Amino acid sequence: MSKMAEELRSPRDRSPRLSPIQDPESAKNLWYAVVGRATITALAYPIEYVKFLVQIGHEPLPPKPTRRLFGKPALALPGAIEYMKYIKKVDGYSGLYRGLSVRLCANVVSGAVFAEVNRRLPEVQSFDDEEDDDTVTEEQRIVNFVKRTLKLMTAKCAALFVSQPFNVVCCRYMAQFVGREEKYVGLIPRLIGEVLTIWFASTISFVINAYVVQDKGQLKRGSSIIWRYYQGSYIIDENGVPRPVSSHKLLASH
Repeated sequence: MSKMAEELRSPRDRSPRLSPIQDPESAKNLWYAVVGRATITALAYPIEYVKFLVQIGHEPLPPKPTRRLFGKPALALPGAIEYMKYIKKVDGYSGLYRGLSVRLCANVVSGAVFAEVNRRLPEVQSFDDEEDDDTVTEEQRIVNFVKRTLKLMTAKCAALFVSQPFNVVCCRYMAQFVGREEKYVGLIPRLIGEVLTIWFASTISFVINAYVVQDKGQLKRGSSIIWRYYQGSYIIDENGVPRPVSSHKLLASH
């Protein structure tokens, strides 16, 4: 009776249900994998940082005289250790980990996307056991190899696609060591320009209102012209009130 019920069971009932975390042991292993990868990334990050700076052509330390294998004199650039000492001298110990937080975010996002895509794709049978050597044909092994490779490729490409913005931001963080760009670089010139513009527009408007225009109606129109030029273009809303137009509003309206 139980055998008949098993045969009558639909294929949908026999298929395993997908769940984000199948059991606590899998969740524990996933957590260990994330923590382990983050630890390795943090330990090796200064070397990766130095490697990136060398790849973009930033070599602030001069070459030192040395000798080749057979004693011929030559010049050699400093190694990674001396490069890290130079970074520590310029930016301090924390400078060796510039952009590490973004790199860790990229690793977490990449690992999560890879695991999720790999879980949602159809399972591929494995023929790695020795007992299956006699029952599996060569054609089945080739098909299995192609399916497993395609599954791995799809999951890896999806993880790379999603984590790419984090990698770009991390590279920009590391490249800031060369140009010394920071979050508020250029703020002072912008503030000075903004203050001078406000005072210039206010002064011109005051001079026009006080000494040039005599009529009250012309006084109001003359003062508004200066501020409209400073604030930008206007549009008339549904209530007949002029509103300033900015690029952000134009983008939001479209």
